[in-house]
Amino acid sequence: NDFNCFPIPSGSKNADYRYKASRTTLNQSIEENENFGYIATNKNCTVDFDHEQYNEILDELAEKYMVFKSAHGGRHLPIINLGTNATKTKLYDYKIRTDKEVIEIQGNEHYCVGAGSTYIEEKEDYFKCGKTFQKGDILYYENIGTDVIFNAHGKDFENFIEYVCNKFKVQGKKKTE
Repeated sequence: NDFNCFPIPSGSKNADYRYKASRTTLNQSIEENENFGYIATNKNCTVDFDHEQYNEILDELAEKYMVFKSAHGGRHLPIINLGTNATKTKLYDYKIRTDKEVIEIQGNEHYCVGAGSTYIEEKEDYFKCGKTFQKGDILYYENIGTDVIFNAHGKDFENFIEYVCNKFKVQGKKKTE
């Protein structure tokens, strides 16, 4: 398998005792009323876009590849067939945000919430991806793309990061002097 799916309590995006990063038990049953998370296995990852700036590009990619719309309006792009293992990597566009990453690559120690899951907003007046959400809002994760997962064709992880940086005009964290 390219990704390991596991159950998350209904209405939540927070994993419970059944999640153990890369040691999460494979093939756990997921009840009809539960959400689920997914973790990339070795040489796979998910690119997590946390700013609306990238939605148009991701919506175009969704015509050919699997792209998930997250509960707050961002996008997740699953990736398979890297040449080397992925690790959590934060990427920045300092013209958009100076305080937080806008793209985060999730390797096999971090999960994303899966399409078809629902989330009940826990914060009041929470602003993300150009929208304000209210406590109690019911939000959805959905696949807005195809069933074809983006294939990195053996590109090593460092070269893949460079590809993402060039395509989306982002960079690693600035070094402080």
